[in-house]
Amino acid sequence: MPDNNGLNNSDISTLIGFFQKVSGFQLANRFKINTTPPVGFGETPPPMFATLVQIPGQNIQYYPDTLAPSDSVIDMPIKREYDRRFIVDFIVDKNWNVRRFFERWINYIFINNNGTSDRTSPSTVVRLYNDITGTMVINPLDVNSATNRAITLYNIWPALILPTQMMNDNPNTYLTLTVDMNYRYYVID
Repeated sequence: MPDNNGLNNSDISTLIGFFQKVSGFQLANRFKINTTPPVGFGETPPPMFATLVQIPGQNIQYYPDTLAPSDSVIDMPIKREYDRRFIVDFIVDKNWNVRRFFERWINYIFINNNGTSDRTSPSTVVRLYNDITGTMVINPLDVNSATNRAITLYNIWPALILPTQMMNDNPNTYLTLTVDMNYRYYVID
């Protein structure tokens, strides 16, 4: 059945032809990620290869206006919210540089009384928010590895490093590191 653009959604060849005409499909496995840590962190990220990235969503919070003069309740938008989950899976290199990078970033968030990042000190405080955050850019790529868009997440910091699982079930598979990043907001350019 044709939609309002005259396309027959039940005919796959028509849909493929439409997408090839306008711009093509975005393939799910074509992307790259660039991470910029906090300015004072003083460390360049190691080469990082992501196998999975979950582009965050957003929703609008609203309140139901029950005093509306009509018979139906009207939902009034009051606030934009971003999805709290931003998960990235990275391939772990043989020296575990990717894991060590995110662990050092987490250590950097906390400082002891003499102003250094030391996990052994029982008395620690948290650095200022602007001092612990960085940015991350996700670049979806076309089939020629050219950037289609830039999805930039601002004020990111590693909120959770999920457990890394090593197993004998699948021989010759690479180890991955899953990081759940916290962020303030994102922009799609």
